[in-house]
Amino acid sequence: MELSADAFSLHSGVMELGYQAEMHLPGGQNFKVPLVSTPLPHAPLNGSPMNMLLSGNLLNVLLLALVPPQAFTVPKKELNRWSQAGAFRFVIPQASNAQMMQIAHRVLLLLIEPGKVQVQQNIEMRLYGDHPRGAYQVLLAIRASVNSVAGVSADNGRLKLTLGLQGISNISVIRSSIRNVDAEHLTGIIRQLVSTLLLPRQNQLLAEGMPLPLVGNLGVHHLGVAPGHNVLKLFIPPSLRSAQAPVAV
Repeated sequence: MELSADAFSLHSGVMELGYQAEMHLPGGQNFKVPLVSTPLPHAPLNGSPMNMLLSGNLLNVLLLALVPPQAFTVPKKELNRWSQAGAFRFVIPQASNAQMMQIAHRVLLLLIEPGKVQVQQNIEMRLYGDHPRGAYQVLLAIRASVNSVAGVSADNGRLKLTLGLQGISNISVIRSSIRNVDAEHLTGIIRQLVSTLLLPRQNQLLAEGMPLPLVGNLGVHHLGVAPGHNVLKLFIPPSLRSAQAPVAV
């Protein structure tokens, strides 16, 4: 990724920085992020030789490149382990006859507030069983919203996120051949499936990190991260300031 400042202005002690980003995708394709601007609060500039801001708009584009919408199949062996669990069998009695499960997620949405970074996503889970005619039939199809807390770090020229489950909401049964399925009773099962199957896969993709070429070129190996209003503020931590030469960005 190439990140370049395009313009800036200063009004009432607040700098507004506009910048352009270009992502180099696998296969030789390039993707240009539309020009965005974000206010740079005065406080983070005090006492630090280097500050960098990344807007939520830019980070959501990068997040989409790292973790695009996709679906994956839970192997039958893994599914059998789940179907034998007491809570699973109580809520979904026919789970012992299931042959396959598919979990799909849509676009991950990054929400940044002062002191907090969250990721929201909508998911769909489908449980398949045998059909008398030989093809699989849908035993149960569920949709839900997943809210995660994101841990953020900036090391070795890359910004990294790690997702931890916060909550499940908006559960709905969109298709079922199972009688008397209560969506409220599915909450615990969905939490377990998300925390043990979905989030580890996404965290593996996120472990690659979002490149920060400017930081890498300056030889800064670790930055502090402070969430603001739809923006991440990157700065040299106090413990490292004495070891770093002042740099203006």
